Amino acid sequence: MNVSTAEFASNANDAEEQNYSDPGHPVHTLRQVTIEVGTERTSTSILIQAFSDHILLLVSQTGKLGTIVRADHDSVGERGDTFSVETLLGIRDDDWIELLARQVIQDMASRGTDLSLVLCVSLTRAGHEDRAIRDILGHVLANRIW
Repeated sequence: MNVSTAEFASNANDAEEQNYSDPGHPVHTLRQVTIEVGTERTSTSILIQAFSDHILLLVSQTGKLGTIVRADHDSVGERGDTFSVETLLGIRDDDWIELLARQVIQDMASRGTDLSLVLCVSLTRAGHEDRAIRDILGHVLANRIW
């Protein structure tokens, strides 16, 4: 497993130094972690980026973005926290993707993060197995940046 962490520009002056295409409107990425996990069956790339208003999580075994979902921590009530997961693009009936998004947003909320999660997932058939999803979740939570 390879893991790398980077700090990125968060203001216009730093953006000019890093050659952003529009220094007046830089991307405000605060932190980034990239993980490459390989098994005998498949290789998984995981990218976690913290923005000022969202956490972006990319999980790909195909080199594509795949299905894109948004997860939010909606409220804390008498019966506990509520969370919502909405598919923005892609497969709308994939329980594994919704489960992964829900687990990550619940972890974020339990650590006091009120950011939304944007999750992009493209898995092979082997990647949809129960153990593979647990392994992916384990790597994400072991390298959390929220």
